[in-house]
Amino acid sequence: MQLELLPFRELLLASSLLVFAGCARTPAPLEIDTTLTPTARVGQPAYTATVQIEDTPRITETVQKVIYPTLTPTAMVGQHPYTATVQIEDESHTTQTVQVNYLLYLPESYGRDPQQRWPLILFLHGRGERGNDLELLKKHPLPKTLEQQSGFPAIVISPQLSLQRLSWSDMIDPLNALIDQIQGKYSVDPQRVYLTGLSMGGFGAWEFALRYPTRFAAVVPIAGGYREGSRVVPGNICDLKDVPIWVFHGGSDTIVPSFHSEILVEALQACGSNVRFTLYADAGHEDSFLRAYADPELFPWLFAQTQE
Repeated sequence: MQLELLPFRELLLASSLLVFAGCARTPAPLEIDTTLTPTARVGQPAYTATVQIEDTPRITETVQKVIYPTLTPTAMVGQHPYTATVQIEDESHTTQTVQVNYLLYLPESYGRDPQQRWPLILFLHGRGERGNDLELLKKHPLPKTLEQQSGFPAIVISPQLSLQRLSWSDMIDPLNALIDQIQGKYSVDPQRVYLTGLSMGGFGAWEFALRYPTRFAAVVPIAGGYREGSRVVPGNICDLKDVPIWVFHGGSDTIVPSFHSEILVEALQACGSNVRFTLYADAGHEDSFLRAYADPELFPWLFAQTQE
């Protein structure tokens, strides 16, 4: 059989076409991870994400020691919720760790002058505000005022008791440690640290002051006392004779009768104290809170008190 040969010219053209076809083949794509979530959308849509970061409200911290007051870069003005973990040592020298939830208020101008030291107020709420919702505290005059204005000239700590605690008694030492923590972290004037409380917090204010009589530059108990339903006077009441104290109570209070404050005021006066006492004859329990914190003389008097 005879083979038919292509002319040289046609053979050359066929070979060129094969080479060209090989060069024009589409290269394999690069292996790039372009996996998208099922909800991913092109363009610029709006999204909401939940992230976890540090140094924001609800910070968990452990007290180790008191350091010289400094302004931290995470300080936020206004009133915000926080959580702190403090360590205390009981009478048997056993270390206990206690969690404290609290509102912390910083004045609007806090931090503008790094050298400025601010007064510090510890506010203790009543029995009805126990729980794990710090919003409950804002029903009372002081935290409520701080939520609405930014020019109040002091740092304010408003801790909250859990439902498992029936009084401030077991929280006094943890709160004392919390004050040390706040003084170590924020620019606090150590000579102007104050204590106030209402109803159950008024009882807590008396007990706190009696347990740490040199801690505060002034104390303002409202509708409180020493022992609920009792006329007993604490044996160390004269430890407070040199502490500026302004007591408020409602004369028509049927929840915490006014004798709770009257017997303590009389005992202090017998010690030589210049304690102030305002009795609103026609005021009930809650009305005494409102009128006391609305008194135009209260905070100027408070901030004028300093420790040597």
